[in-house]
Amino acid sequence: MVYLREREILIATPEASRKAKNVARNENVTVLVDVSGPPTRGVIVYGKAKLEFDYDQSWGIRLFEKYVEKGQAEKMHFGVIGLSKWVRIRAKPIRVASFDYAKDDKWRAIIE
Repeated sequence: MVYLREREILIATPEASRKAKNVARNENVTVLVDVSGPPTRGVIVYGKAKLEFDYDQSWGIRLFEKYVEKGQAEKMHFGVIGLSKWVRIRAKPIRVASFDYAKDDKWRAIIE
C-alpha cells in the first residue's frame, strides 16, 4: 500500500516481502504508478529508499482509509498486521518521468 506525503512516497509492506528485502540490499528504487487504459498513463519515480521498522499503526490505518470507511479501515488494518511484521519504506524521489499514450498519434489510431 502506498501513501504520498509531501515529497516522499511511503509504502507499507511485510518485512519478509521482496520489496523490503530489495530495499535492505539496495537503496536505489523505482516506483511505477500507472492508470490502466486505454490509453495508459503514469509516472515513474526514481529515488533512494530506506526501511523503517517502527511501524506506526495510525499511519497504517490512514492507508486503509484511502479505500474504505474508517471503522472498516481499522478492522482491516489490525487484521493484516496480525499476519506478519510490517515495515515502512520511505522513498525520496530524485527523478520523475511521465508517460501518456493518449498523446501518441499511432496509439490513438489503434484504440479509436
